[in-house]
Amino acid sequence: MFSSKSSLFRTAFWGALAAVFIIACKSEPSPPSNASDYVAYVSAYSSGLLSKEAEIRVVLAKPVEDFPGVNQLAMENLLSFNPPIEGVLLWADQNSLLFKPNEILPAGQSYQATLALGKIFNDVPEELQEFAFNFQVLNQTYAVSNINMRTYSTKDLTRNKIVGEVLSGDVADVLELKKLLIAKQNGKEIRVKWRQDASRKQHFFTLDSVVRSEKPEVVTFEWNESEALGEVPERFEIPALGDFKIIAVNVIQSPEQKVIINFSDPLLETQNLAGLVEIENVENIGFGIDNTQLQLIINGTISGERKLTVHQGIKNAAGYAFKEKYEGLVKFTDVKPAVELI
Repeated sequence: MFSSKSSLFRTAFWGALAAVFIIACKSEPSPPSNASDYVAYVSAYSSGLLSKEAEIRVVLAKPVEDFPGVNQLAMENLLSFNPPIEGVLLWADQNSLLFKPNEILPAGQSYQATLALGKIFNDVPEELQEFAFNFQVLNQTYAVSNINMRTYSTKDLTRNKIVGEVLSGDVADVLELKKLLIAKQNGKEIRVKWRQDASRKQHFFTLDSVVRSEKPEVVTFEWNESEALGEVPERFEIPALGDFKIIAVNVIQSPEQKVIINFSDPLLETQNLAGLVEIENVENIGFGIDNTQLQLIINGTISGERKLTVHQGIKNAAGYAFKEKYEGLVKFTDVKPAVELI
């Protein structure tokens, strides 16, 4: 299971995350102990764990009288940071200030921000002239999962690619990702291609032109040890041609629970799989075939460890049958929405 602890903007709540990712970082900074004293002036503010690309927002409890306009610069020295952050402070609307840092914030750095309330409102008591709040930048982490092999063509099993997924605790760009992995087969480096989703926290790699031959092959992985990586594989074993077997089994928890069984060969798409694959105490499993992958789609949500059984008889694209019974344990987690209300 992968889980993630994201930063909170205090008036917002976040829905369920597609993949949950455990982040190793310092404790989340605590809010100011006297925050309730400021409810007449401040209703929300950025706090907790923030992305390195985050903008800092403060929402005021009431509109300002001398509003200069949307995206207009606020007065100097209205918002300060310790340690200092270079950037610009703008009016997002009549109730909101938005600070945009000039550069990416350093991972793991803690900050205290101070807002000069007395410069915004005329009725602020002396003891509430300044409002201080804390936040911390996320430490970057990476988790590697769902590595499997796929063929370019069902008619030529010698040419393959290895694909995998990486989840990051904070946003990452492709230049950062390119430093993560070097892959080799028979001592020769294999090109690694990267792409990512819109969040820039879910990343996918492809190793091009992986060779499968008459004897077993191995692709080695060299991971950048300076990056905050969890448990990572050091090698990927490629079966010899004619060795029709299961290479890997992965469990996907959301948005729907499924088990992905990666075979060495592309599968025959027209075959009837009823009775050939079972998950302990799970009925009405849906099946999907995509190249070398057999997807088992769970009807509903389950949790805990279950026995997975793959019987002989599943056929590859050439019509040859899987000859050895496979049994193993798969673990499911009942992922609930991550909701925080203020």
